[in-house]
Amino acid sequence: MADHSMYKPSQDSIKEFDENTIKGGPMYVNKLEKKLISKLLNMAADEFSNHGCNDFDLVSDGGLAKEEAYEIQESLFTDNYIEEKSTKTYTMDWMLMRWLAAKIYNDAVDL
Repeated sequence: MADHSMYKPSQDSIKEFDENTIKGGPMYVNKLEKKLISKLLNMAADEFSNHGCNDFDLVSDGGLAKEEAYEIQESLFTDNYIEEKSTKTYTMDWMLMRWLAAKIYNDAVDL
């Protein structure tokens, strides 16, 4: 098996990328790219669902305010991704990826 460790970005390069992306302003994502993002998110969700812990805190991991986390939870409920409304700030990472993948794909194909 090939050693891909040399391709793993350092935390400094990730921070630099994030800062440069923000400085560059929003980038337009076309429909083809949205379909690809959706596919990659679904593939990642398959992998993440096999992790021992699937908690994703929308505040500490996602960088959202509590009110935004509650808004996401409301959307997950409305879109039938969770069975009960939640007032917690965490959800399952793989489920969040599947939900976002569906939203991005639906936007790409103009459903």
